[in-house]
Amino acid sequence: MRILPYALALTSFALIGVVHADDMPTRKPGLWEMVMQQENAKASPSHTVRQCIDEATDAETRDFGMTAAKGACSEQDLKVSGDVMTINAVCKFGTSTQTTRATTTFSGDTAYHTDIVAQFDPPMMGKSEMHSTMDAKWVGPCPSDMRPGDMMLDNGFKMNMKDAMGGKGFMPHQ
Repeated sequence: MRILPYALALTSFALIGVVHADDMPTRKPGLWEMVMQQENAKASPSHTVRQCIDEATDAETRDFGMTAAKGACSEQDLKVSGDVMTINAVCKFGTSTQTTRATTTFSGDTAYHTDIVAQFDPPMMGKSEMHSTMDAKWVGPCPSDMRPGDMMLDNGFKMNMKDAMGGKGFMPHQ
């Protein structure tokens, strides 16, 4: 599994969490499908993540993102104007500094599109810059085998964000 696209996606979730809950458009509770595409990726340019959310899970994710971003990011410029959110951030991951610009456009509470440009200095995993997009849409109620916080990666790996935020780590669950 290529970890960089998932790391970038999780970074994006953390940065989204920095926006004050009252300012950010909300997502409809239920099952969301997020398709992440990485420009110029050779092996697997597209990854799909399915996530089950409810209001409480989204709020907890925002709170967790605020804490995580404060610890890793030295600069954060966040703007919300109507249904468009723009994030500029400088964050440290290991020995690499990541400078990110992300623009998210929400379509009501059932879809959003994010464009991300991240630069790494020194390069991370051989990359000095990465362009990616994420298209997310609400697909319906959560299935019976998923609970709020569950994320199913396209390789079948399932984890629960609430468990991970609670200190249990990103471990698969049944």
